[in-house]
Amino acid sequence: MHVIDLPDDILAAVLDIAPSRSVTLLSSTSKAFRARLSPFVFRNAKCTWAQLLHHPHQKLQISPYVQQIRLIDSYPYGEWHIDLIAHLQHFPNLTSLLINSANSANWLRYRADSRIQRLTLYSDTSASAARVFDIAHIRHFSCLTYLSLDEYHFLWAPTPVDWNVALAHLVLTNCTWEFPFSLSQFNPNGNLRSLSLTYRQHHPFVLSERFARFLDLDAPMANLSSLSITLENNHLSWKRVLSPRQLGVLVSAANYPSLRFLCLKGWIVSHSESCQFEPIVAHSSLRELRLTLYTFDPSAHVINTTKYPWLKISCNIFHV
Repeated sequence: MHVIDLPDDILAAVLDIAPSRSVTLLSSTSKAFRARLSPFVFRNAKCTWAQLLHHPHQKLQISPYVQQIRLIDSYPYGEWHIDLIAHLQHFPNLTSLLINSANSANWLRYRADSRIQRLTLYSDTSASAARVFDIAHIRHFSCLTYLSLDEYHFLWAPTPVDWNVALAHLVLTNCTWEFPFSLSQFNPNGNLRSLSLTYRQHHPFVLSERFARFLDLDAPMANLSSLSITLENNHLSWKRVLSPRQLGVLVSAANYPSLRFLCLKGWIVSHSESCQFEPIVAHSSLRELRLTLYTFDPSAHVINTTKYPWLKISCNIFHV
């Protein structure tokens, strides 16, 4: 039996773990392989604005297979003056969109789409001014359930939202906000299930009072089942200390009653305080805990990974 004779679900599972270049090379070996593997080769496409706007024949060849498009260049004029959504109508199965955008996301409020389920806004250049995002910008993206934002600033007022915000998954990288904003404003309808925050490159926001208030639960989210807070590439003096009190706030059933998965990476821990972690975790409703911590104390011990069979624990401690 050839790989192309496998059922769709099995073939998809095999190709998901194979390098994308290998799948592309395999599809070029014969006409039969190309026909069978085209949906997998072209499901995630990347292009420039020019390619999207001015090469209709290329679009027609692959459009039935494309599920995700990543715009790899920033084009502020196109964002404001070209209806991007109209050009995406050529892709009937498109559900995911990644946009390289160097500016604020205000232009999105003038676009509407009922197919896009996943939206990522990122930038590969250093912005000269704060890039602002407002929940109202995605008002007309009615099926959007996943939102990923890279280096945006939030400051919209905590006013009632008169439309259904369907966001279930929120991923924030190097994002900041100012009072009176709270992350709970991404969750006005209580649909948010997973929240991921990552800060890189000595980001000063991790030391701010605003971030500390978030860690002290200024943004209640009763339906949140997954929470991840990662501090990457930060000097030790910039990292947060994972104290028993802080861990208790994050795993408390009273604060996050639906939380089942917690991931904390890049935090500092001391031996005296880490000894208090086990009873806190034992009485939580967690089902999986992942910790990647730093310590100055080689005797630091956090949690026995086999003592609680109902809880999957991964704990890595780096001594510095």
